[in-house]
Amino acid sequence: DRRARLVVSAHVVPDSLVGSIRLARWWRPVARGYMRWFYRRADRVLAVSGMVARALEHELHVDPERIEVLHNTIDMSAYRTRTEDRTAARRALGIEDDAFVVVGVGQVQPRKRVDLFERLAHEHPDITFVWVGGIPFKHLAADYGAMRRLMERAPDNLVFTDALPHEEVRAHLQAADVFCMPAEQENHPMCILEAAGVGLPVVARDIPEYDDTFGDGVLRCRDETFGDALALLRD
Repeated sequence: DRRARLVVSAHVVPDSLVGSIRLARWWRPVARGYMRWFYRRADRVLAVSGMVARALEHELHVDPERIEVLHNTIDMSAYRTRTEDRTAARRALGIEDDAFVVVGVGQVQPRKRVDLFERLAHEHPDITFVWVGGIPFKHLAADYGAMRRLMERAPDNLVFTDALPHEEVRAHLQAADVFCMPAEQENHPMCILEAAGVGLPVVARDIPEYDDTFGDGVLRCRDETFGDALALLRD
């Protein structure tokens, strides 16, 4: 059999839609059917985490012998940050040298728990918070109106950048002191790898998706402990 083998990378699973797309509970069965059809066509499916591998096998009914876990990777040398890089990034972004800066990256949507990020800004007025991302799907996005209002009422120490070119995202990471990802559902987010490449400490939600990826390499928190983690790093 000389047929070319079909290999696909699996990052998105049905749970990825919840809190991302409007009316996800109606979209989810349709998406599950499509993903099942799509992934089962492949000769090899590369799951970005153990959790994705389990979803492929148990929810999407992909033959487990066709599934292989291959975690996302990046070129860490492209993110290596020197003191002068950090200084230049802060000057370009208008950030004071002595500011303590916490950055998050991702679409502004309920699943990312941007509401918690905003609450942390209210609770820590001495910290500068920057969320790099916007709402690219506009009215198709989950809770679009609520997310827009959240952005509009943000305190003075919280900045939303909207969607940015990748080079500008890297500059925001280089200007930061801490990376914070409070999302309730992730698979193996590239932004955490990029933050680690810059050399930032990472504060993330304690979710099982990270058990076989980041493990104890990040500070894993619950809603009530994110603030303590940021204060610990600041102090």
